[in-house]
Amino acid sequence: MPEYEASALDAVIARRVAARHTPQMYPARYYFLNASEVSRIARRPIDPPAPKRYLGFDRITQSLRHIAIAVNMTMRARFDIDPLEVQASVFGGRLHIASNFHAGRIREALHLALTDDALMSGAPRRPAREDIRNWDAMVMSRRVRDIAKLRHHYVDGRGLAGMRAAARAEVTAGIGRPSEGALPVDSTLRQLDDAFDTLSRVLQDAARAASTFDDLVVHTPMQDGTPKLPLLPDGVTQTMHAEQCIESAIAQHAAPWHCEAVARLDLPADALIVVPMAGRFVPCAACAEVEAQSRTQGGLFDPANGKFVLHRSSQRIGMAFANEVQHIAQSTLASTPELAARRAQVIAERFVDAPQSLRAYGQPVVPDYSLDTESESSGDES
Repeated sequence: MPEYEASALDAVIARRVAARHTPQMYPARYYFLNASEVSRIARRPIDPPAPKRYLGFDRITQSLRHIAIAVNMTMRARFDIDPLEVQASVFGGRLHIASNFHAGRIREALHLALTDDALMSGAPRRPAREDIRNWDAMVMSRRVRDIAKLRHHYVDGRGLAGMRAAARAEVTAGIGRPSEGALPVDSTLRQLDDAFDTLSRVLQDAARAASTFDDLVVHTPMQDGTPKLPLLPDGVTQTMHAEQCIESAIAQHAAPWHCEAVARLDLPADALIVVPMAGRFVPCAACAEVEAQSRTQGGLFDPANGKFVLHRSSQRIGMAFANEVQHIAQSTLASTPELAARRAQVIAERFVDAPQSLRAYGQPVVPDYSLDTESESSGDES
């Protein structure tokens, strides 16, 4: 590894000169900030939000978050590896999961989360009141609580029918509907039912098998042709964040996956397919910026395309991270590679040259941790 001075690193990474390093016609872009650049993104620190109820389609994203936390925490507890983040989505009869690192261990981790009873020991389901702001106590309790819910609802099937019935009633009443009600109620209900069925089928299969089970798609960062930077200084990592990894795969398979999904549910050819997404954490500042762009101007999740809409149960935005090269899922940003590359470049430069224009700028943030939930304390999630 060659020696890098700070100025050389800024020249190589922070000024976004990826075009010099990749032979692509439309070079891959990426986000990178040093610590001083991160400090220029002013945020409003807040405590964890008060607990909320997850209603309608948000019940699906809550279960996806439970899956992400179960996989993440099991990787740490059983394999002594840090995936950093896990995100999950379900649509078209498949559960999609990705992690920032160590994606090859996702299947085994999910199996162990659903079968290894030792994971359920060592922490109470609720941390003591004095431990609410204690990170280790809080996340250990969450691991126990969330794995228990997955086993109870999806593996054992207890309470699942009631949860589904409640979600259907809420969607019918206009509560918890994706994309601000852009989808017809009938289409939303069909997709809601299919998501519950898929989660139940995949998790029951995962509890039986340690390595191979049907209808789980594991996405590995940087496997979509996005080139890695060949040399990085010590202390700098690179990846594509888990949600962008899943979203990039959807963009690469948009036509066939959409056709399969609408045919599966006997929906019109231009029906919008909901892509619920949730992880251990809320999207970081960079992922939030990319996802916002993907929802407009012909991006992957622009409803005007008649294909997919992205659904998250929270609008919170997480931290911006220093010294991490995050490759941008630019195929989600536009229908043509040239336009997508330009938009990715604008996003990357915005972080350095115009932080005040970012969606994260001035927005509330939980500074010590930003779990993808409005019940990060010991509050009730029921």
